[in-house]
Amino acid sequence: MAKNTSQDIKKLNIRCFDAGEGRVNLEIPKTDYIKEHFNDNISPSHLVLDCGCGIGSVLLSLDCTKIGLDISKENLKKRRPLKENINFVQGDAESLPFKDKAIDAVILAAALHHFPNYERNIKEVSRVLKDGGKAYIIEGNSIGLLPVSIPLWPLNIIRKMRGTYPEYEIHAGKISLTKVTHLLKINHFTISKLYGDNTFIGIYTDIFIKYIPGLKKLKWAISFFKLSNSILAKCLPTIFRPYYRLLAVKNEK
Repeated sequence: MAKNTSQDIKKLNIRCFDAGEGRVNLEIPKTDYIKEHFNDNISPSHLVLDCGCGIGSVLLSLDCTKIGLDISKENLKKRRPLKENINFVQGDAESLPFKDKAIDAVILAAALHHFPNYERNIKEVSRVLKDGGKAYIIEGNSIGLLPVSIPLWPLNIIRKMRGTYPEYEIHAGKISLTKVTHLLKINHFTISKLYGDNTFIGIYTDIFIKYIPGLKKLKWAISFFKLSNSILAKCLPTIFRPYYRLLAVKNEK
């Protein structure tokens, strides 16, 4: 079977999200998303782009001028009734429909692994950001996800053989932190902040609680897992965390 081209994958992504099968950030953050996840502030006067916004839930937590870009028209149709000024644009994250140096900040919330050519997206983000503009990135890290993804490999092989592997997860678990930081640096960014999120023990704990009936009642087991996760988090470098949060600042050219 011939390998899908970039355009094929994008068409499959659109079909998937239009059918409501992809993740679309249904949960609205209860607090300022940037403050909570990056310990940073967005000015009310700033123009912020959420790239791969889904239905725009992340933007609802911010006080600024907002643009939500997504490749799926149906995602944008599902946006919640909004009283604030949010502009939704259907577009390709690898070819952003904005002028050079027009945007103050860009959010990429678990979005890079959805793009067939995520390198182009980072280059485009650099192009549309003003000098000193910020890119807020949350993404999975290939090294840190190994303990989580290895048990899923047999399942994914079967899904690929059946043709049911989700194209919208095309790079899920395959983009390393070192790769992303390299791409940012060659595209005129400086890494300002870098945080490691949960450890693989924390992820397993969440999965066990969700799928094993009655585990919530075993408080001693939950406490043990959480304590183990906390201890590991103190000594595990960010590069070995399954997910990370990264703030990059666009340099003046």
